[in-house]
Amino acid sequence: MAKVRPVAGFQLSGAMGGIVFCRRAGGVYARAYVVPSDPKTPAQLDRRSHFRAAVVAWRALPISEKEKWRKRASRTERTGYHLFLTEFIAKRDASRPGDKKT
Repeated sequence: MAKVRPVAGFQLSGAMGGIVFCRRAGGVYARAYVVPSDPKTPAQLDRRSHFRAAVVAWRALPISEKEKWRKRASRTERTGYHLFLTEFIAKRDASRPGDKKT
């Protein structure tokens, strides 16, 4: 079900019929719903496991550390959470140069 929020105009999110409403870069766009493929290859499962570890690491950070990440991220269009995950995953990828990214 799509949600409409009358905050500074209307914000749409969710799905209605075969249309999915998404927010990105300060705007809202609509796209057709596509059933995602999920082949569950070993590389994909490894990537998901590392992503899960990144989320767990973020949640374990004290508030003061999260604030440092948020401050660094405020100079870009990211949140502290997204910057942390990006760097956490990039650090792992840099240490494994032979791996293919999935």
